[in-house]
Amino acid sequence: MATVLASINPFEATEKVRYTPDLENLDPNESELIDETAQHIKSLIQQNFNKHGHAYRGTHLKTQGLVTGSLAVRSDLPEDLQTSLFQPGKKYNVIMRYANEPFKIDPDTVPGPRGLGIKLFVEGSRTQDILMNNAPILELTDVKTTKEIFELRAKYFDDQEGMEKELKKRSDYKKQIAPFQLPNKDIMGMTFFQQAPFRYGPFIGKMRLTPSKKQCVRTKGTVPRVASPTILREWISEYFENHDAEYTLSVQFCEDPEKEPIEDTSVEWKSKYYDIADLVFPKQDSFSAKRRVFWEEKMRLDPWKGLDDHLPIGGVNRVRRSVYGTSREKREEINQTETQSVTFDDIPS
Repeated sequence: MATVLASINPFEATEKVRYTPDLENLDPNESELIDETAQHIKSLIQQNFNKHGHAYRGTHLKTQGLVTGSLAVRSDLPEDLQTSLFQPGKKYNVIMRYANEPFKIDPDTVPGPRGLGIKLFVEGSRTQDILMNNAPILELTDVKTTKEIFELRAKYFDDQEGMEKELKKRSDYKKQIAPFQLPNKDIMGMTFFQQAPFRYGPFIGKMRLTPSKKQCVRTKGTVPRVASPTILREWISEYFENHDAEYTLSVQFCEDPEKEPIEDTSVEWKSKYYDIADLVFPKQDSFSAKRRVFWEEKMRLDPWKGLDDHLPIGGVNRVRRSVYGTSREKREEINQTETQSVTFDDIPS
């Protein structure tokens, strides 16, 4: 019996790894690679502007829904799971954005990764931002790979055949196309993952957001091959017209840096998840024009402005720290808008 269990779950848990800066291994050419990535993202923003007449983000362009709600930390949260943010019984206001992840605006009938952006309001304009996708791994892997993939995206922006040809030359081809082979389903039934590691108090963790069973039962299932180009948005809108949404937030910890690497986001961590909080989003208009424009033009996501207990770590996050600012500045320049730190009361009702 022990042999059977070992074959199913070969990972043997150890104690949670405590974060120290020497666990992060910087690429010798990291500054140059990040600067190049930023230039490629600016190119993507410009190309999307040339196509649509509006400057969008470098990724997660297509908004599918924006909802406000609350996060309640579990009242029985064990002491070793408590941080300055996650204290038993603590409650926070939240705004959350559902989006398509790819760098182009495609019809919803095209399969691809889906993302979540969560802004949790700690106090006033002090927020904790959480970035998630509907797969536990991120194919961008590390700083070097991120630069290479964004370079291809910028070069072959409107040449899918050329992009495919170049990707097939890569040793990680299967990894790079994996997100686009995910089931194309109703977003309301998806589980989302924090793909790149963050600090969780003294430890290193990744969080997961899981919809309730009741919510999953109410979803529409798989997107038909022939359907409205905005079918995912329509399904989300219909859901929130009739139902509340309920999620469980959980965290897993790095227990072995060899098997659960910090600098490689393409490796799935196998450690146990612990439930820490519950999120509830009541019935509402999930595609309010005022709220959509507010998020896209006025609001910024910046996990590095959050609490010290939950700062991002690892190469992909170091790339994000730089290129998020570059992307924001490029959008503000083209759209002639200015993003800002906001409070929950600033959000249009």
